[in-house]
Amino acid sequence: MLSWLALLACVLLTVFGVAKGFAYGISPDVHLYYVINYHDGLVRRGLVGHMLSWVVDQSNLADALAVAAVVYAATNIAVLVLLFAWTASIELRRRDLLAPSLYALYAASQFIPTVSYNVGFLDAYDYLLLVLAAIALAKDRLWLAAAVGAVGPFVHDAFIFTWFCPAAVALWLRPNLQTCLALSAPLVATAIVYFVPTPEAAIAQMQAAPLPDDVKAFSVAYQFGQTFLSSLYIVLWKISNYFSNVLIAVAYFTLPAVLLIVLYERERADRRAWIALGLATLLPLSINLVGWDLTRFLAPAPFFALLTVLLAESLEPAGPPGRWLPAGCWLAALVLVQAPFVYGYAEVAGVKDRTFIRDWPIGRLVESGVTYFSRKVRPKVEVVTARGIPPGNVWYMEEDAWSGALVRRPGTNVFDATMTKGGLVVQYTAEIVRDGDQIFIMREPRDKQAKMTYVGKLRGNRVIGTYAGGAWTAIVLR
Repeated sequence: MLSWLALLACVLLTVFGVAKGFAYGISPDVHLYYVINYHDGLVRRGLVGHMLSWVVDQSNLADALAVAAVVYAATNIAVLVLLFAWTASIELRRRDLLAPSLYALYAASQFIPTVSYNVGFLDAYDYLLLVLAAIALAKDRLWLAAAVGAVGPFVHDAFIFTWFCPAAVALWLRPNLQTCLALSAPLVATAIVYFVPTPEAAIAQMQAAPLPDDVKAFSVAYQFGQTFLSSLYIVLWKISNYFSNVLIAVAYFTLPAVLLIVLYERERADRRAWIALGLATLLPLSINLVGWDLTRFLAPAPFFALLTVLLAESLEPAGPPGRWLPAGCWLAALVLVQAPFVYGYAEVAGVKDRTFIRDWPIGRLVESGVTYFSRKVRPKVEVVTARGIPPGNVWYMEEDAWSGALVRRPGTNVFDATMTKGGLVVQYTAEIVRDGDQIFIMREPRDKQAKMTYVGKLRGNRVIGTYAGGAWTAIVLR
């Protein structure tokens, strides 16, 4: 009876997690992935769109997105069902509450609402492939695990980071040549994805895509032209300017995973198991070195932790847990489930929870924390009455990993700015005024850019301040 009650509670936690972040309709940020295909050659992140081209006319954006929303929902449901079914099968075999108790920590985390909120992002397809590969490894079907792993990088080139999860467990419990060969399949696929696609194929796909011209230009320069080094630079810039925020986000999103792994590892006396399980959970988070969407890349930690436990229990089960483990897991889950769904970046975060818990004491506490987290973000446009003359004729400026120069028009307070980030270039006009040590930059947009006000303090030849996007810095060169 206790097993069935625990499994029922797991179902309720899962459904509640979906409700926290439930959204429908593909996010505008990822419309691109559903209107591209391989008809002009191999393009990065094009597999899902190519498969969609088999069943829908991609030149009709509305139809393509409608089908994509159904496919995404089915993928998300499949991940949830497979993980629960795997948990249930272990529990019904063991009858000791180990698996459902650890599942409760996963279900009470921020992972399920994050995937339900990010409708259309390719991560969900990677998670499904990862679960299928882990099941294949548990069944000792190495060839099937290799085949599934080889598909992942064609869905998203960052799949290789998630592959650390099953790979660490498999190498711990099945350290042989056959396992190593099977686990190497995503490495080969990633190399193909990075080196075979051509810019011409991406440009041809964007020219045919039913997307606005500015989105097409952004996609060619940024989505298809994104490199490891350019992404690493952006992340390092964000960490250096928002270090405390990054630490807060790591603690908030990974706490359930840490609890899950620590509680489970105490059931295994082998130190090698502790190392392997820890690596399997934490190594996939190294994607945060090149991914600056904190929620999206930190929230999966409990997913990796649970998948690690399920695979380990299928290959080499631990002994019966002590009575304190189920009690501790469920007590922690009851607290964690009251934490509202938060979505954030290094600069700013917001409570996106769609349920009633945001009004509960823990919810209000999280709201206060989110306000502190976003402390460096100012209103987009502010009224400025200062008219003082700013120093210098050329400023070097950085904001959100954009960098570039502002050059004064002779005899005026007007500067022409050229900013770059990765393969993108943005130009705008700005009026800079000074009021004592206060500096105000009023950015006037070109084309579809946003009007914006930057506020900072002058210290010697440096200016440090905030704007609607977070922090910015500048050096007055001359």
